[in-house]
Amino acid sequence: MRTNNIERYDNFLSSLRAPSSSTWSEAQESALLEPYTYITANPGKKTSDKLIEGFNFWLNVPKDKLTVVIRVVGLLHNASFLVDDIEDDSQLRRGIPVAHKIYGIPRTINTAKYVCFLALQELSALRPTMQRRTCNSSAGPDIRLRDDSPAADSERPGFPKRLISDHDLDLVVTDELVSLHHGQGLDILWRETLHCPTEDQYVQMAKGKTGGLIRTAVKVMMAFATTNANVDYIPLCNLIMVYKW
Repeated sequence: MRTNNIERYDNFLSSLRAPSSSTWSEAQESALLEPYTYITANPGKKTSDKLIEGFNFWLNVPKDKLTVVIRVVGLLHNASFLVDDIEDDSQLRRGIPVAHKIYGIPRTINTAKYVCFLALQELSALRPTMQRRTCNSSAGPDIRLRDDSPAADSERPGFPKRLISDHDLDLVVTDELVSLHHGQGLDILWRETLHCPTEDQYVQMAKGKTGGLIRTAVKVMMAFATTNANVDYIPLCNLIMVYKW
């Protein structure tokens, strides 16, 4: 009995040392994502995908990177639906009951937040290999940054300077998520306080609320464009999304 207790204690200590991801199972992942898989099982019109394809006619992003962009925007888009339906007290989404009416509000909110972080993980596949840390001694004081990536596009003769760098992807996505929450927050505030905004205020709200995700996609695409890399497509994005709203 004493031996069994010691072995059990040793196993427990081993599990504490192991990273959390090593004990996370596919069944747990599937259960956690149920509200998300529920809403994505009934897809909408895929307007965002079509807009991305349209902008790619000008930008010609490599296929592997474009696939990641579409995946990231899809994750963020559907995660936002899960939260929006709670905030708006919606009953239906795409003709079926909203996720939180089936899975509950706490579980749906947690899933939506989790999916946002999955999107950021997906985004890491697009980050350049530049700025890897190398250490010249085992003691570690002499740590320097070395550029292991190919020459930047801006250093290539004849290649136009990009408006958005592929080193700024985290900032791009974070800024647009902040903008999205600004727009959604104002929309909720005005609704709850019975405030009627001015036309200019309403347009700014719509730009943030509806334009954030498509701007995210286009900005990331601009960072990897093989043509028209120095053209600013963001005003067109804003015009499309304000018209759509």
